[in-house]
Amino acid sequence: MSAALEAVAASQGGPFTARQAWEVAGYSKGLIRHRVWSGRWIVLRRGIYVDRTALEARGESDGRRHAISVAAALLAFGSPGGTSKPAGAGVGRTGRAGERGASRAEGARAGEGRAGEGRAGGTGGRAGGGRDHAAGQPRGVRRMAGWPPAVVGSHQSAARVYGLDLLNRPGWPAITRLPAAPGTCSPPGVQLYRARLPERHLTLMHSVPVTAPARTVVDLARTLSFMGAVVVADAALRARLTNPPELRNVLADCRNWPGVQRAARVVAFADPWAESAFESIARVVFAEQRLPPPQTQVPIIDGAEIVARVDFYWKDHRTIAETDGLLKYTSADVLRAEKLRQERLADLGYEVVRITWAEITKHPAETAARIRRAFARAGTLSVSRMVR
Repeated sequence: MSAALEAVAASQGGPFTARQAWEVAGYSKGLIRHRVWSGRWIVLRRGIYVDRTALEARGESDGRRHAISVAAALLAFGSPGGTSKPAGAGVGRTGRAGERGASRAEGARAGEGRAGEGRAGGTGGRAGGGRDHAAGQPRGVRRMAGWPPAVVGSHQSAARVYGLDLLNRPGWPAITRLPAAPGTCSPPGVQLYRARLPERHLTLMHSVPVTAPARTVVDLARTLSFMGAVVVADAALRARLTNPPELRNVLADCRNWPGVQRAARVVAFADPWAESAFESIARVVFAEQRLPPPQTQVPIIDGAEIVARVDFYWKDHRTIAETDGLLKYTSADVLRAEKLRQERLADLGYEVVRITWAEITKHPAETAARIRRAFARAGTLSVSRMVR
């Protein structure tokens, strides 16, 4: 691939159009077709390609790979910023194959969300407490020419690009465009939303314009289930991609948007100390089953020694819940050490309840009942000690 076309592709997150191949590097239709048939170029969408070497350089990272699919979807609207002419037409059979390329490469169904956001309102306080839009963002973030763009990757796609946990990963790229942006049709294989895109809500990741982490969390909190949104919010806080003040600022910006009250509940509930999607789901189940909210990732101390750091702790009931069960204990030595750890916690007067994935997702009421029985046992033990 010519150096000029390679530079254009790199500035767009990896993909390039047939028109760019012709105008920038002088590639004829026949040469483009030959490069596709030889496997040197991969068809992402009609008239949109990526060089195989550039794709392989992304490695196996899901976020980096999905960023290419998002970039291709943005090119289908025009430029990475969504402001130029439509992408060039496909070349022969490669164009027809390209219509299916993105969704087939991802290999999964589209995620949750509506085709459009309807009215958008509010442009309140500055997100991020007055920081520059790219300050404190992940590596690979920088400004682009023609900023701010009119079309960006968003929702589940932005979450995937950041490497955040998702209950369901969509196969199609999710993008948001300005309500007044020209054009009414969406390219095939795209989950389209329409909403305002303040510059402070945007950033670049892997050279692809996407919603900033705080806006991504709020968008998903407005459109996903409460559990699915908490999984994403916890992951973003845990990775320090955002923080509660930033989330509250974005909520203020979106105060009149559909689903913003549900998003506010998610932001208030989110916890950076939840160390996995499993723990986030467990927290939601505890709330749904009307258990008191536990502390997360609490060190249990005996004298000057930290005996253990536990997933969930109900101080008033001296009860601990561990969400990994025995699944991560793959050797006899590790299993024995964990058994001794639990025995020591019991000797210190704590009730320990182990929870598996199947129990928390398929039998939440029974799991909550087990925890309540542990509360009762701990209470009985406490009374007996007082009598002594």
